[in-house]
Amino acid sequence: MERSIGHLRARFKYRSDPFKTVHKLAAALLGDAAVGKTSLVRRFMLDQFSDGYLATVGAKPMKKNLEVQAQAGPENVQLLIWDVVGQRGYHGVQDRVLKGIQGVVLGYDVTRDATRESLRTYWIPRMKEADLHVPVVIVGNKLDLSSDRWAALEELKSFARQAGLSGGGFLTSAKTGERVEDAFVLLAGEILGGAVPPSLVANDGRTTMEVDPMVSVVDRVITDFCDEFGGPERAMVHVQREAARAGLDINAPDWQAVRHFIENLNDIDRGLRAAKATDTQARRLQWLWEAANGSPV
Repeated sequence: MERSIGHLRARFKYRSDPFKTVHKLAAALLGDAAVGKTSLVRRFMLDQFSDGYLATVGAKPMKKNLEVQAQAGPENVQLLIWDVVGQRGYHGVQDRVLKGIQGVVLGYDVTRDATRESLRTYWIPRMKEADLHVPVVIVGNKLDLSSDRWAALEELKSFARQAGLSGGGFLTSAKTGERVEDAFVLLAGEILGGAVPPSLVANDGRTTMEVDPMVSVVDRVITDFCDEFGGPERAMVHVQREAARAGLDINAPDWQAVRHFIENLNDIDRGLRAAKATDTQARRLQWLWEAANGSPV
């Protein structure tokens, strides 16, 4: 059986009460590239869906105000959800985001078994490496493409038990909206209620597997910019924009696009910290030169 939200319900016509505390919660959506993470967030936040695929660059934060009916009564919540890059090798970006996270949605594609197994061999180990102990909700997305809903549900239940998530999870469809709201509302309620974090079980996987040197450079540049700019929440909007301007493919970056990306970020650095901008750009270009010439990054 899919996870039940029980007494938890969200009322999305948010009514701000000046005398009532607004709980600011932060969660991350983790999983492989192309499992529909961005589509899930857009469906929940904006009630929108697009069939087009656009890889997340770094991590993208989105906020939504809602009212959650918790055990003690209705609570006002501002939920910040980080849509985290699914390409392996971006450990720096992932670690920066996971530092302030209070809950996690683990997502996979029900039509690709490898993306479900990847939760055990990569994403749960990544959470453990980051020493992250928070409530977790698992979602099997793209249910609308499944030819056997019953089999998909059994696979979700089996995986949840093996991973240590006794509460199960949800089968979702970002396209139709099915159970998307339930998953995020449940996570918000578990964070508010102080749910005991699960003891997640991971298969032996290699989160430190060999990574494209250019991916390592981009990861290092993004994390360096975030550190210089005051953290990922402030910096990521600039990272997204400048990566697009540079024509950067986050999944398979080439050195020319990475160079343009570094130069674009330097334009921002010069406006903020002119005295340090030249040294900052030189440092990042050195990382690129080392990667392009086969030296350790």
